[in-house]
Amino acid sequence: MIKLFFISLVFIVFISGNAWAGFDEGLAAYKQKDFEKALREFAPLAREGDAPAQFYLGLLYGFGEGVKKDLAEAVRLWKLAADQGNVAAQSNLGFMYKYGNGVSQDMVKAYKWSKIASEGGAVYAKENLNLFAESMSEEEIVRAEDLAKAWLDSHPRAASGPAAAGKETP
Repeated sequence: MIKLFFISLVFIVFISGNAWAGFDEGLAAYKQKDFEKALREFAPLAREGDAPAQFYLGLLYGFGEGVKKDLAEAVRLWKLAADQGNVAAQSNLGFMYKYGNGVSQDMVKAYKWSKIASEGGAVYAKENLNLFAESMSEEEIVRAEDLAKAWLDSHPRAASGPAAAGKETP
């Protein structure tokens, strides 16, 4: 029984080490503008639910780097990462909803995601709240604040800090 435990532990460490290695290799490739390699590294991790990989894969789709530009796919990936507490993805969603990129323009959702990102520590998202509020009614702001609070209450793990802990995201 103890032998099986240690074999399982070694397997888990090996698998998780490979996931980190894949992310690190993807990030290095991304920074070197080798977007095809970044795509190969991030895609399997993103499918497995890795929030930072989902964020970076969203960037590849959002800017058409190494893949055909697909704003709807970028939004889908950022929603997955955002729901795990990735503050950069949350902030990006705010902008996507503000400008209607890959989604229907929706200032309430733009404000909601920026509020969530600001609660996670994104200073730039906090600054955007005032900008977004300038084009919203008081009723819309209250609704967006309520949606953000409901999201934060229903995602306590994500709300306590970015799921990207230990992995670099802008």
